[in-house]
Amino acid sequence: GITNPATITLPPMGQRALRAAEIFGGGIAGRTGWIELSASSPAVKGFFLVFDAALQYIDGSEIVEQLSNRLVFPKVSADTILTFVNASAARLEHAGLSLFDDNGRLVDRKLMTLTAYSGFSGSLISLMPGASSFSGYAVLEASTTPFSVSRETLAGFETYRNRSDVAALSAAAPGEQLRVGYLPHFVSGGGYYSALALVNLASQPQRVRIT
Repeated sequence: GITNPATITLPPMGQRALRAAEIFGGGIAGRTGWIELSASSPAVKGFFLVFDAALQYIDGSEIVEQLSNRLVFPKVSADTILTFVNASAARLEHAGLSLFDDNGRLVDRKLMTLTAYSGFSGSLISLMPGASSFSGYAVLEASTTPFSVSRETLAGFETYRNRSDVAALSAAAPGEQLRVGYLPHFVSGGGYYSALALVNLASQPQRVRIT
C-alpha cells in the first residue's frame, strides 16, 4: 500500500536518507511524480539523488526551497531531460518554455497549460520536436501574457548524460542571480573535467573576472 502523506522524525543534528518506497510504502513502486516537504521548523536542509537500479550513474541536487514564476535551465540540448511542476492548486493557462541559443537569440517558444499539481518530465525534443539540433538554455515562465496573473508556483531541474554518467542541475530562479560566486571544486585531468556555464539574463553585456 501507500501511506500519503508520510511523517518521519529527524533526531537532533541527525540525518536520514530514504528511498520513495521507504517513505510512502512499497505501493509507490513504478509511479512517478513530485514531493512536497513541510518541516516543523526551518532547521532542515536536504538534497535528492537520481540514479538507475544498477547504480551505473548517480547525481543529485538541492531540494527546492522557494517556488518561482520563472525558471532558467542553464544547459540544455535536444536530449536534456527537463522536469518541472506546477506545485499549486491554480491552473496555469499561459505557461511558456522559451529556448535561447548561446548568443541570447530566441530560437523557439512553446506555450502550454499546466493543470493544478501537474508537471512534465522528459527530453526537450519530446516536448519541442523542432529542437533536434538545439544547444543553449531554456526559460520557463508561469505566464507569457501581460493580462494573466504570474504566480510563483514553479519548481524544476534538469538532467543530461553521456554513455556512462549523468549530471543533475536545479533550475535557477530570478532571485538566484549573483554578482560574486565561488566554485568549491574544479578539476581537470585524470579522466575528469569540469565545465563552467554562465547565463547573462540582463539586457546589457557582462564582464566576468574568473580567478
